[in-house]
Amino acid sequence: MADPDDVRRSYDDLAKTYATQRSTDQRATATLDAFLAEPSPERVLDAGSGQGDPVLVRIEETAIGVGLDVSREMLRLASETVGARSSRER
Repeated sequence: MADPDDVRRSYDDLAKTYATQRSTDQRATATLDAFLAEPSPERVLDAGSGQGDPVLVRIEETAIGVGLDVSREMLRLASETVGARSSRER
């Protein structure tokens, strides 16, 4: 089994490249579209959130989003992407 710290560091090293190349086209977001077609939940946990796009960005007006990722750098990018907008009190 891989060392969790090695995995985290690897994702930290790749974070910016991954964020710029991650697809958010229709095919990649079909499941998200189906989820968002349902009545809106108050809170959404985005496990493996990466840089926060597309999930946290898409829900920021309707729900409180919580991003969870093994990479601290991905979470930092997510904070920059949706930061104050999704962390505000509702």
